[in-house]
Amino acid sequence: GACEVPEGVNVMAPTWLYVEAGEDGRPELRDLKAMGLDADYAAYRRSAHRAGAAVWGTVVSFDDALSKLVVTEEAATFCEAVAWYARQLELDGVCLDFEYMDPGDAQAYTALVARLRETLPAGVPVAVAVTVQQAETGNFYQCYDHAGLGSAADYVLLMAYDQYNASSDMPGPVAGLDWTEEKLQRELADVPSDKLLLGIPFYYYGYPSSGETALWPQTPVAVMTWRVLEELRDTG
Repeated sequence: GACEVPEGVNVMAPTWLYVEAGEDGRPELRDLKAMGLDADYAAYRRSAHRAGAAVWGTVVSFDDALSKLVVTEEAATFCEAVAWYARQLELDGVCLDFEYMDPGDAQAYTALVARLRETLPAGVPVAVAVTVQQAETGNFYQCYDHAGLGSAADYVLLMAYDQYNASSDMPGPVAGLDWTEEKLQRELADVPSDKLLLGIPFYYYGYPSSGETALWPQTPVAVMTWRVLEELRDTG
């Protein structure tokens, strides 16, 4: 349905498209309606445009096996599917949110983004979400070629959060100011400043404890959104 555009926001990026497994196990691009969910895309677009905001449809792929097939074997099919949905949903732009990929596919993902940029009309920007860069290796954070994506995409969205998270061995901020500035400066070494967007968290982790004894990870860490925090503030 209609969306509420916060003051000062000029782009909304709803997660309307997902890479899912088809009956044959191959990746398929599906929108919310194809997944059996209610969605009034036209009402959302109208309300966003009335508020002066563009609508960039976000494409989500969190399955490493499906993402590998997309970037290594089915790039052309995927790009054509995104272009088709961009026309059908009258999107002003597209944002790719591929996570948990094989670091060995970093170059293939950059090639996919470049191909998508060529497939879509020039007036439809392509943005990509990336994690912050880390010195440690052996995790999915290495699955992005930051400099290559900075060249291939119109915008790079830096997901500058989870400095401390549910698996941390001590509590801490989701995105401390010094840490965020450090990660932002590191990204600017690879991505032009006029292409870089800073993603900030609207949630926090609550670490359970008994006195001075930490109870996580045995006790689940609570995750609260900004909206929940506002409600707690208003209700006392």
